[in-house]
Amino acid sequence: MAYEEKRKVPEPREDAALKEAMTYFGEVLLPLFGIRERVTVILPTEEIRLEMQRLYEDFNYGTEDGKILHFEFQSKNEGLAGLKRFRVYEAVTSRKYKKEVVTYVLYSGKIKNPMTEFTEGVNTYRVIPIIMREKNADEIIEKVERKEKLLKEDLISLLLTPLMSGTITIAERVKTSFSIMQREEKMLEQDERQKMEAVLYALASKFLNGQELSEVKEVIRMTELGRMLKEEGKAEGKSLAVLELLEEYGEIPGDLQELIMSQKDSAILSKWHKLAAKVESVEEFTHKM
Repeated sequence: MAYEEKRKVPEPREDAALKEAMTYFGEVLLPLFGIRERVTVILPTEEIRLEMQRLYEDFNYGTEDGKILHFEFQSKNEGLAGLKRFRVYEAVTSRKYKKEVVTYVLYSGKIKNPMTEFTEGVNTYRVIPIIMREKNADEIIEKVERKEKLLKEDLISLLLTPLMSGTITIAERVKTSFSIMQREEKMLEQDERQKMEAVLYALASKFLNGQELSEVKEVIRMTELGRMLKEEGKAEGKSLAVLELLEEYGEIPGDLQELIMSQKDSAILSKWHKLAAKVESVEEFTHKM
């Protein structure tokens, strides 16, 4: 069996894309969600309690008026279990920073009517929902395309359109957004443009099938991201070729698999491929690589 069939790839793409967007473009995205507080700092999202239980939150902002805005991203509706977890996050974060914490939950996917509060004992806990299905991608894209002179904020508003409702297919939303960004590339710093493209592509790779994703890749082929994806694809192919040769010698340790698959230098992978063809065991390859 080819190694590619057995390989398992974790896919936290939606959360990663949202965190990237919130990190670099939160100042513009928050007003789109109806949040008016002025953000002054991004806070840590890992808290450690006395019994050494690590709590990983999705995103925290500190605001000018002394609040903490805590964000969680939900593509699957966890219901009561999720709310209880968010309540713990709030309590620990509030105690650590001695500040008021407000939790917003960004519901993507097909979530329409999530559970947003519960009562336990004498206390009622609630979060503020941001339901992406209630936002219309068609309206945002039409508004951007209609404007004669675009601002950076207009381009950033396109980032989360794959999570919204609308009649335009997700594939078309992504392709249109990429085309607009390419047309207006002089407006953005290279680093900003790459991050915006990365957010869009991460969401595209989550929601689109193989053919649709191929069409998106064709649109971004001439962008910096397109070139990076092309090089990444070449490196992945070489990594798989090395692993398929090594499979002939028996089981490949997990850490060695990870090391080979994470290597992006084409020259190194070529050397490893030649070595894998010469050695007589996985152990010999590991020793000589």
